[in-house]
Amino acid sequence: METTRVLLIRHGQSEGNAAGRFGGHTATPLSARGRKQAEATAQVLSSENFTAIYSSDLSRAVETAMPLARLTGLDVEQTDAFRERGVGVMEGLTFEEAAS
Repeated sequence: METTRVLLIRHGQSEGNAAGRFGGHTATPLSARGRKQAEATAQVLSSENFTAIYSSDLSRAVETAMPLARLTGLDVEQTDAFRERGVGVMEGLTFEEAAS
């Protein structure tokens, strides 16, 4: 029986993460640090034998997946099935703002 292995990778640091803001479904790009994290992750994983790359359709997740896609020659299949949970009225707020 053939085994399927699934690797789950969290997106790199987003600008919202860096500012201490709730992201949820808000599209926030990766920060410079997040782009470096995505590149480093791709380098570490590039020797794996991937057959597909799936990503949330949010920009921070797609940005994280793209370096690995470039190294492996695979397309990034985007789906809202992997989106983070929405946090409603707290989206975009800092943790401190949400607590008050």
